[in-house]
Amino acid sequence: MLQTAPTSFLRRELLLLVALVLVAAAAFFLTRWFADANAAQHRRDAAVWYERGRAALQAGRAGDAVAALRRASRLDPRRREIVFGLATAYATTGEDGEARRLLGGLRETSPEDAEVNLQLARLEARGGDLTLATRYYHAAVDALWRVDQAALRRPIRLELIKLLLAHGDTGRALSEALRLTPDLPNTPEARIEAGELFLAAGDAGRALAQFTAALTAEPRNAAALAGAGRAAFAQGDYPRAQRYLAATPDASPAVAEARQLTELVLRSDPLAPRLSRRERIDRLSMDLAQAEQRVAACSTSMRDSGRDNAELASSLDQMNAVSATLGGAVDAEAIESGAELAYRAVRRAAESCPPPTAFDRALLLIGRAHGFEGS
Repeated sequence: MLQTAPTSFLRRELLLLVALVLVAAAAFFLTRWFADANAAQHRRDAAVWYERGRAALQAGRAGDAVAALRRASRLDPRRREIVFGLATAYATTGEDGEARRLLGGLRETSPEDAEVNLQLARLEARGGDLTLATRYYHAAVDALWRVDQAALRRPIRLELIKLLLAHGDTGRALSEALRLTPDLPNTPEARIEAGELFLAAGDAGRALAQFTAALTAEPRNAAALAGAGRAAFAQGDYPRAQRYLAATPDASPAVAEARQLTELVLRSDPLAPRLSRRERIDRLSMDLAQAEQRVAACSTSMRDSGRDNAELASSLDQMNAVSATLGGAVDAEAIESGAELAYRAVRRAAESCPPPTAFDRALLLIGRAHGFEGS
């Protein structure tokens, strides 16, 4: 009898403990269920606000997009698409600091995210930090490493090249253009675009190769003909430039200028190959006459403005003296010396009385072609 009471007491305590554990477990699981259900509802609501924000952004209503995506972000702050969408909306409204903060957070968790790096590159480009923008552009390109992603890499690298060209960094632009070439589709449009980039970066030879590749596929392509003409002109191959420029219907200012200068160079160069002595003398006589007019006009202008240039006066005297000898026997050396004299005189006039005329530019091109530039 003495042991029955403690045993009953222990049994009741054990049952009570079990009941408490069961109640606690039920409460835990019920709370967890409510929390999960609440989180799921938040995610569903966030998805709705995300879609509204994305639609507003696509419709050009950036302010509405920010409001909707901000609400979605509060409901589901870990969803990458929502954070990225909000950062994009901030960037669209010019809130670059907020956009940069959100994108920086995404990049910390996923440094190889091409979209995030590209958006950061655009923000830094807009802010003027070319070095940081270039770094992010490279990160975006490098993230797309698979062969089947070449089509995605190309527009990103094109964007970077155009940015570098806009900042006058032709060296790095050319380096990026060279990396672009292996990813080019073999279409006239892609070849022409690459040719324009090479030409802008100062590599006329590679530009001409791209334009001629486009012409192989479409011999009458106006843009390819114009580009090939300008590239050949930049190389100093004026006969070839003339053929391409004459064949294109392109009437843009750049093509018209190249066409005009090409014609001037081809009909004004007294040292061009396969000319008779008479033709060389006639061209030199014409060049000297026009150079004399240019120098005389420049000298007058300088005197009227209270300036003086003894070199211009000396050049004018020398050209008059050479012109007076052209009616007699003139050898090849004298023709070359006369051409160099006209070049130097026009160069001085162009420097003293800018801007250079079309004739100035043509004669300067002729002089450079024959090695007078260092004189």
